[in-house]
Amino acid sequence: LNGNVQYLVAKNLKLLFKGNNMLNLKNSQLITTAFNQSFFTESVISIMPGYMMLGANYSF
Repeated sequence: LNGNVQYLVAKNLKLLFKGNNMLNLKNSQLITTAFNQSFFTESVISIMPGYMMLGANYSF
């Protein structure tokens, strides 16, 4: 879930909100295991954590 919202308050003032991967704000790991008669494989996949950013942009 990603989001990008910008609100122009005045000619030189803008409020913004940005979010990336907001459903996964904590780091998650998936562990998979596969084996047969000869091989055993275990892999760990890390998913990048999400972030939310709120800010203001003012220009002169």
